[in-house]
Amino acid sequence: MKDFSLKHLSDERLRRELSAAATNEKHATAELVAHIAEFDARKLYLPEAYDSMFAYCVGELRLSEPATKKRIWVARAALRCPAVLEGLAEGRVHLSGLALLARHLTPETAPELLAAATHKTRDETEVLLATRFPKRASEPRVESISPISQALAAAEGSPGNLPELARADGAVAAAVPAQAPARVAPLSSEAFAVQFTRSHEDDAAKPAATSGSTTSRSTPAVARRPSTTSSSAAADTTSTRPSARSAPGS
Repeated sequence: MKDFSLKHLSDERLRRELSAAATNEKHATAELVAHIAEFDARKLYLPEAYDSMFAYCVGELRLSEPATKKRIWVARAALRCPAVLEGLAEGRVHLSGLALLARHLTPETAPELLAAATHKTRDETEVLLATRFPKRASEPRVESISPISQALAAAEGSPGNLPELARADGAVAAAVPAQAPARVAPLSSEAFAVQFTRSHEDDAAKPAATSGSTTSRSTPAVARRPSTTSSSAAADTTSTRPSARSAPGS
């Protein structure tokens, strides 16, 4: 069994090897995506008794569902635009950024979009696409969600899903978020969709306003407690507001 401990490395050697490992991973990811693209194009998953490339990646290659989606999106974009794999292997555009760009990439648009997305973070790539391809403003809405859906929504976007926390007895437990994190997604250069979760406990915990005092709130909407849901249910609120910033927060 390989020993992955690196405690014996000097600081300088550790820095060099970390940089080399990151470079190797970019090349390995590009190689994997290239193989997925060709395997998918030939539909070689069918003789293996899988009905889709997605099912093959999850069932046979043991990739996670989110990882599979990104790689298939980028693989299919790479069939149209081979420069996608070059950008991925060279580290100019990371996999998450390419997954966002994929639906917009054509042989005509690829050179400009790939150049514009070079060395951008995921959030910066979202702003780039919202500016180039603005979306229609969404209507404000309030939805009731169950505590389980709330926890899953909070974990879905993180690469590791539910983080693990070491307990005092040495055991490891999954940390389930108390509520889904707020989400700000750019719709265009002028507007952002804002999504947040508010529980009934949040409202109940607020002290009653004293006479003569006023309370101002910046929350655009708050769900009223539905009669058919438990007190632990939460409201998932999405609204669209003009942006006063040039880019969303990280």
